[in-house]
Amino acid sequence: MDPLTRLDHLSPKIRIALSSDFIFLVFPDKVQHFPARNFGPKETKQALHERLGQNYKLTTWQGCVVAYSAVPEIIAILPRFNKIAELQDL
Repeated sequence: MDPLTRLDHLSPKIRIALSSDFIFLVFPDKVQHFPARNFGPKETKQALHERLGQNYKLTTWQGCVVAYSAVPEIIAILPRFNKIAELQDL
């Protein structure tokens, strides 16, 4: 299943919980979040590299930037960012 389709199947409770103070990690079997309250673009990219590796892709979903990696199959939802350009060219 492609990443955006997986996100479309998230429960309404998780969608309501999305907050710009956190980064949400969507695994095939669970969803986790971690604090990102004071993260700017540089800190966010570092967190993505640590959790998704160097080869992740960026897209948008419901007004949020989303990062995803094929291996491991993790999707990161970044509610703080609305445009991919905010995380590129750093």
